[in-house]
Amino acid sequence: MRPRAVLAWTFVGCITLLVGFGLGGALGSGGFGLFLVFPGVTLIFLLIVFGGPIALIVVGIAKRKWEMVAGSIGALLILFGASVVSDWLEMRHLAQQVEVPDMRPFAAAQARHSIIAQEYSQSTDCDQLCQLILVNSDYAVAVGGPSYNRVVYRKISHNECLETQYVRHNVRFFGVCATTDTVAQIGDALLIQTPMNFEALDTFRDLGYRFTGTAFAFVERQEGQDRVLGRWISGKIKTSWFESEEIGGEFTREAFYRAALGMRLSIDDLKHATWLWEGL
Repeated sequence: MRPRAVLAWTFVGCITLLVGFGLGGALGSGGFGLFLVFPGVTLIFLLIVFGGPIALIVVGIAKRKWEMVAGSIGALLILFGASVVSDWLEMRHLAQQVEVPDMRPFAAAQARHSIIAQEYSQSTDCDQLCQLILVNSDYAVAVGGPSYNRVVYRKISHNECLETQYVRHNVRFFGVCATTDTVAQIGDALLIQTPMNFEALDTFRDLGYRFTGTAFAFVERQEGQDRVLGRWISGKIKTSWFESEEIGGEFTREAFYRAALGMRLSIDDLKHATWLWEGL
């Protein structure tokens, strides 16, 4: 085979790929929903993009023009190599972008707050951490979905619990009686947020859809303004071909709560609270 002829056909193959990507991009932007509704459209898209080099390979084999075949395969290999390099560069860029805002030491809140809002959850039950906060502090705890539809648990005294048990929704657990209210919106409070919180889009915007792992933020909301007091991240950036090294140190949800709130939050506190309740 003649090297110059191979290079020439490689150039032709690259041109056909560029044209194919241009046409495919125009098709995709014009009706992306079609790819989801009609699988056959995806096949058409692939044929448009890769049809040029494939046609050259078929014609080259039929006419025994091996320079055409080799050049067309070379164009596909160049495309593959470029995509791999681009994928690696994207992984490195995103990993470096995520590493910077991992704020392990927590800043102090500027005001004293009475409510701690837990991260987004489909459940409105007061889980173990919610119960531990109520047992160990005077904070009320907001749980559940978006900030405009939260259930707030507030600890009340034993006497108030007995007096209001038929007129309010009170719950008892581990030595604590709490009353519940549904609030339209969380005002001034300390918030635990994850990427699942719709209101935390700006807090976790840099993670992007390539990030897989755990991310928590501790946020102070005061007079309608949110201020990030700390953010812990543990995970990796995964692209099509590559995976970054571990970003941040591993941690548990319980460890984040303990560090952010400065509380022990031990299950032993619940056992002790049970004993107190039984003694009333």
